[in-house]
Amino acid sequence: MIVVTGGSGFIGSHLIKQLSKNSKEVISLSSRFSNSISDDVKQISLGKFDGYTDFSKFLENVDTVIHLAGLTNSSDKNQNHLNNYIVTERLVKCAAEAGVKRFIFISTIGVCGNNSSTAFTEQSKLDPADHYSQSKLLAEEALKGICDVSDMEYVIIRPPLVYGKGLQGNLKNVVKLLSSKLPMPFKGVKSSRSLCSVKNLVNLIEVCVSHPKALGKTFHVCDGHDIATYELFKLLSIYSGSKNIFFYVPDFILYLLEIISVRKLQVSKILNYVRVDCSYAQKELGWRPLENTKDGIRSMFT
Repeated sequence: MIVVTGGSGFIGSHLIKQLSKNSKEVISLSSRFSNSISDDVKQISLGKFDGYTDFSKFLENVDTVIHLAGLTNSSDKNQNHLNNYIVTERLVKCAAEAGVKRFIFISTIGVCGNNSSTAFTEQSKLDPADHYSQSKLLAEEALKGICDVSDMEYVIIRPPLVYGKGLQGNLKNVVKLLSSKLPMPFKGVKSSRSLCSVKNLVNLIEVCVSHPKALGKTFHVCDGHDIATYELFKLLSIYSGSKNIFFYVPDFILYLLEIISVRKLQVSKILNYVRVDCSYAQKELGWRPLENTKDGIRSMFT
C-alpha cells in the first residue's frame, strides 16, 4: 500500500492518477478533499498539518510513503520551517515507528542554489538561497537521520520547476501575463534553465517506488535538456494562443518592472541560470524522461 501526502495538489493529483492506473493501492493524505481524484482512491483529509499531527493511524500496513505535501508559495521563514521541515520530520518519525519500508521525499533543486554557470549534480555543494529551500534541506537531513537509526529506507528526489496541466506558481503567473497578448520585454533574456514536466517527475517517482537501487539515494530529475528562457516564453505564447510580440530591454529594466508592477513574476528567477544534470538517475535506475520540454509545454494546452 502507498500513502501519498499532498494528493490533492498539482503533482499529487497527477501521481495518484498514474499509480491507480497501474493497479497500485493508494491512499491520498491531504489537508482537503479533491474532486479530481478517482472514487476508488481512499482520501483522508486531516485539515492543516502541524508538528503535532498524529499520522500513525494512517500508516498501518503501508509499505511506501511519498511525501509531496508542503508550502511552496510563501517567503515567510516560520511558515516554511513549520510546513516543510517540522511536519516532514513528524511524518518521517511516525512512518518509521509504523514500520513503513520506503519513504520517498520530493525536495527541490533549490537546495543546491538558485543560479549556477554549470548544471547541478547530486555532488554539488548545497547552498539553499531562500527559506523554502532551506526548510527542504533541513527535511532531507531529518529524513536521513531517522532512517539511519531505523529499518526504513529513504529516496530523495530534487526537481527544478515542475510544469503541466493544472500548474501553479511562477510559471502560471507568466502564462497569465502572456494572456494579455501585449508585447513582452523578454527578447533579451539570455538565461537558460532545466524544467521538469509533471509526467517525467511522476514517472521517476513510480520507478523509485519499487527499484532496489533507489534506496538510500538522492536523484535529480528534469526533462533531460535545457531550454533558453526566451524560447520558453515563446513556446508558452504560441501554445497558449497568446502569440505575443517580444522586444528587447536591458535586465535592469526587468528588475524595475518587478518592483513597480509585477512582483509575482519574480524576475530574478527568470534571469537566473538553473540547470540540472539528471544523468545519475538514468545510470542507476535506467530511467529516461518520457517527454521533452517542447512536447510537455504543448501538452499543457491540449
